[in-house]
Amino acid sequence: RLGELEGYQGLDTDEEGVAVNTYSLSEQLCHFERHAKSLTEKIDTRSAELEALRKDLCSRCEILGDDLDDTFHDVATDLSQARIDAFTAEVARLESVLELRVVEVVEVVGECQGLLQEMSIEPATELDTQIAGSLGEDGELVGTARTATCTGVGSAMLASLQARRDELVENREFRSNRLLELGDEVARLWEMLNIDEESQKAFE
Repeated sequence: RLGELEGYQGLDTDEEGVAVNTYSLSEQLCHFERHAKSLTEKIDTRSAELEALRKDLCSRCEILGDDLDDTFHDVATDLSQARIDAFTAEVARLESVLELRVVEVVEVVGECQGLLQEMSIEPATELDTQIAGSLGEDGELVGTARTATCTGVGSAMLASLQARRDELVENREFRSNRLLELGDEVARLWEMLNIDEESQKAFE
């Protein structure tokens, strides 16, 4: 359905308000044909607009790694302006979601990069390679799509990044605790061997 059309002209009167039933049969036929053509053109325009919006929604959902709500797959049943407005509003909503997702991914990727560098861990997995190449020199994400050298901003990838960050944090804590243990062990051995303070400082 088209819903309320701007500038809608009914069948009972023509553009000048003259009653159509005062026309001859030939004139009435022409009037109806013009009206049908006008509606067909309006339908084609609305359909094309909705299809373009649907493709935009699909593209954004693909980037985010989310499924498009079934409501927005139907571009034939309802062609009203209200329907177009609903599609447009959903595009705006997904754009906001995408902007926030980019910020979140940049933050987590940055944390992962810092932890990898701190522990001198070279990229040895696909994920670590993507983490290493995801941020440009300006600290911004180099792209929103997932590639061999970029994480992208998909939902599943964000979860993987968060899990990797937590794993690296745990690894750093383990290494820090191990260093403390080794330090205590070395100090005990120094004491047993009666190593002088100057030699201990030289080792440190």
